[in-house]
Amino acid sequence: MYIRNLFAGVCLLPIMKMTALSNIRMGCNSVENVLDGAAHTVDSPQRHSVRRPSLSAVKRVKNKYFTIAMGLKPIAIVASKKGRNILFFALVFALILITPFTTLKAQNIKVAIAANLQPVMKALQKDFKAKTGINVDAISGPSGNLTTQIENGAPFDVFLSADTAFPDELFKSGFATNKPVVYAAGTLIICSTEKLDLGNWPKLLPGTSVQKIAIGNPAIAPYGKAAQEALTKAGIYEMVQAKIVLGESITQVNTYITTGVVQAGFTTLALVKDAANKTQLYYKIIDPKTYNPIKQGMVLIKQPKPNPGAEKFYRYILSPAAKKIFINYGYHVN
Repeated sequence: MYIRNLFAGVCLLPIMKMTALSNIRMGCNSVENVLDGAAHTVDSPQRHSVRRPSLSAVKRVKNKYFTIAMGLKPIAIVASKKGRNILFFALVFALILITPFTTLKAQNIKVAIAANLQPVMKALQKDFKAKTGINVDAISGPSGNLTTQIENGAPFDVFLSADTAFPDELFKSGFATNKPVVYAAGTLIICSTEKLDLGNWPKLLPGTSVQKIAIGNPAIAPYGKAAQEALTKAGIYEMVQAKIVLGESITQVNTYITTGVVQAGFTTLALVKDAANKTQLYYKIIDPKTYNPIKQGMVLIKQPKPNPGAEKFYRYILSPAAKKIFINYGYHVN
């Protein structure tokens, strides 16, 4: 009886610690009953030479415990050889039972995201975890840099780029399991902390009121490339080139804008849609006809052992729930 109770207490510890502690106490209390029963058996007519153990002696045996740290507090276990054997097998089975829980925790996924996705990703992470219980570790950066990291073996499960060119490069190079699928299209804006005539930005930027203009590095940041295209389309790129301050990512561009380091900058509409941003900003949406559509692509990254959580997240990003969140942050979805 005490073996069963002790085993139940230890094995159920990860699920119900309080119940486990109660069961273990029952197992330990049962030791007294077992020893007491053994004492009665020994005190028989055939064995008069053996004295029946006193109650105090039984209690001394019962109290001969050693403690192990499990969970929230020490648990008393009988220190006899038999008790240690019971503990050993109980712990083995406890580890077997705990395995599904540790496996579930191991399903946490690592996702590489374009820098423009930082604001919206927080909402997506929260919603995805509520639906699946899986945590998403998001690492942001310029899409070009993230692509290089993946090619060099960075352990990402999913890649959400700010364009389709970089994920397509990964697919063609054998690093992705699928061709990139478009999950959203970005919106380019010109933004400032100053109340400027942003509606007439092609005339504003070459003027003396603007000394510095921030854009992402066109070579690695798709929003920077879109900004360069818009400036070129407006016929002022060469005129303002000396004023341009390149950010390695949209995150850096946003910092330049919100701290007033530059008078104006080209960034994503998600910046002004982010409730976490407390800076007063003025902006104007850039005519989408002046730059190539910012179609943002996603791919699953090949791994030696596929993570089921990654596939769930991939499908989630294309779900109506995720699309609604993207729309709230100024993105276009199909």
